[in-house]
Amino acid sequence: LADALQHLLERAAAARGAGQLGLPVATGAEVGNLKGQVTWNHSGGFSIVPTAANLQQSKVGRYDLFNLYFQYDVPGEGVFKDLSFTLNVDNVFDKDPPLLRGTQDNNDGFANGFTLGRLVKFGVSKKF
Repeated sequence: LADALQHLLERAAAARGAGQLGLPVATGAEVGNLKGQVTWNHSGGFSIVPTAANLQQSKVGRYDLFNLYFQYDVPGEGVFKDLSFTLNVDNVFDKDPPLLRGTQDNNDGFANGFTLGRLVKFGVSKKF
């Protein structure tokens, strides 16, 4: 998750240019066998030079992305020993990234690089 988050932030920084605020914040808790974490990725809005290539766009809006992660470690012995279930919900609020018009190869039309929309992933892990 950390590598994927770092890659996303690097793509966002490349798309918006140096000096713009990009802030990831994460917090979590563990209660018994359940772990949970919420991550907030903030990209501040910024001004750009209006040109014909970007259709005279002068500003890119800010962007806030929230992700959730849960892990449940099943207690027990036998087949339940070392069994875990995970649930990730990326882009919890299904927010579209701000539009970035232009002809640069690295912006993909959006200021944060690339976002799928809300993505739910379920996982099962078992050690043998």
